[in-house]
Amino acid sequence: MRLGTPSFQLALLAGQVCCVSSSSDESQRPDMSDEELAKMREATKGAAQRELAAMEQAFPTPEERARGAFEFENKRATTVAFMHYLKAVELKPDLAEAHAGLGRTLQRMGYTKEAIEAFQAAVRLAPSKPGWLVDLGLSLYTDGRLDAALEMYDKALELKPDFARAYYNKAVVYWRKGDYNQAWLSVDKCRELGEEPPRSFTQKLARDSGRQEPLGEANPEAPEDSQIQGQP
Repeated sequence: MRLGTPSFQLALLAGQVCCVSSSSDESQRPDMSDEELAKMREATKGAAQRELAAMEQAFPTPEERARGAFEFENKRATTVAFMHYLKAVELKPDLAEAHAGLGRTLQRMGYTKEAIEAFQAAVRLAPSKPGWLVDLGLSLYTDGRLDAALEMYDKALELKPDFARAYYNKAVVYWRKGDYNQAWLSVDKCRELGEEPPRSFTQKLARDSGRQEPLGEANPEAPEDSQIQGQP
C-alpha cells in the first residue's frame, strides 16, 4: 500500500487522526477559545498515545494486534482501530486482514481513495475473500467509479454466488447508472436469496423506473446504503 498521498499523510499525524474522533465534541463547544480547543486536542492525542502504548503489551504480535483492532472496530472506536491496523501493517506488510481493517476504518473516517488502496492490497494478498471484494467495491462506488465497483461485486459473486449483499450493492450501482432493469434484476436476485432491500431504496427505484412495488414488501429496518462489513 502506498503511504505517500497527501491526505494519508494528514491522517498519520496523531493530532489530525485524533481530531476525527473529537471534532463532534469541538463543534458542540462554540464557547471555547482557540487555546482551550488546542488543549482539548492535545488531551485527546495524549489519551490515544497512552492507549497505543498499553496495547503494545496486550497485543505483541501483528496478528494479535489486528484482532484487537477488529474488537475496537466493532465497538465503533474507529480512530483507535485505525491506529492499530496501521501498526499491524507496518509490522507485517503481508497481513491481509490488517490491510482490510485499515481500509474499513479509512473509509469510515472519510479517506476513500486511501481506503481503496488498502482494500486493493488486501485482495491482492487474499483474493478469495468475497467480503473484502465487496468492501472494495463500496469504496470504489463512493469514489464515483461505478463500473469498477460492479466488477468487484461480480468477482465476489463468482466466489460466493449466494452473497445477497453483493446483489443489493449491484442494484444500487445500476440505479445510480440509470439502468433500472438491471437494478430490478439484482433486487429480485437478492430477494430470491432471502434478503429484502431497504424500502427507501426500492421506493426510489420504483419511482424512477415507473414500476409498481407492493406495499410492505421491502424491509424498512435495513440500511439504505450498503455498509462496509468485512465479512464473510
